[in-house]
Amino acid sequence: MAEELAPKVFTRPYAYYLRLNRYVAIVEYLTEVDRVHGLEKIILPIAMRDFAATMSQLGAIFPPDQQDLSEKVRQSVEQQKKDEVKSYLPILYNQTIIMTCAVFEAFLTDCISVLINNNQEALKVLADIKDVNVFDLINQGDLNKSLGQVRERVMNKFSACNIHDKLSKFTNLGIDINQVKRLEGSKESVKESYNRETEFFGTIFQRRNDIVHRNFLPFSDITEVARIDKYFLHFMVNLTAGIFRKYGINADIYLMAKHPSVLQDM
Repeated sequence: MAEELAPKVFTRPYAYYLRLNRYVAIVEYLTEVDRVHGLEKIILPIAMRDFAATMSQLGAIFPPDQQDLSEKVRQSVEQQKKDEVKSYLPILYNQTIIMTCAVFEAFLTDCISVLINNNQEALKVLADIKDVNVFDLINQGDLNKSLGQVRERVMNKFSACNIHDKLSKFTNLGIDINQVKRLEGSKESVKESYNRETEFFGTIFQRRNDIVHRNFLPFSDITEVARIDKYFLHFMVNLTAGIFRKYGINADIYLMAKHPSVLQDM
């Protein structure tokens, strides 16, 4: 009996989560290294070694009778480096949030692409009259090529949307995005963990904007970063479950046990 081929059309919550989670895993490992060994002990000697090399090249600046001044400069730089090292992990935590949000938005874009490339009703919902160029239809005489151009315009507009407008597109497609935000399809313990903060999702992206545009570092420990990581996983699974119920398009997380090849694209 021939092996059943993997479906060619599916959403990719698990594949995108693996991509997203790599960023979180890196800072989790570094946090553990800091706890066990102390990043300052590891990094400071490297930073001061570079400084010592520079000072040896500039040694002529300090006359022999003022070598104590050179030592004071060294001590001052060492303290500065110590303070810098203390900020490294918080900087990484906040950089991680930027990257996880970027991967999450790429996942949303991929979902929309899967929908409009495989369901003309979804394309009709998201396209408007401005996306259809009658001259393209007449000049090309090829409906499929013209539809491809419409899809491209729809995708370009979606990519340019802010996160709230992106999510509203799924509402337009008949998927209750508020249920998805509340993780209605997840276990009660998971829902309770996040439903105590009804604006949890919006807060993530507001903080992301603060990091990027206002030079804030709102995340100072790994716990909240890991919590956001898991929220994105549950959100993506809930969203693709909604897509399956509405459009019959399955997700890689349900297919990969039977068809491991579904993860090979990412």
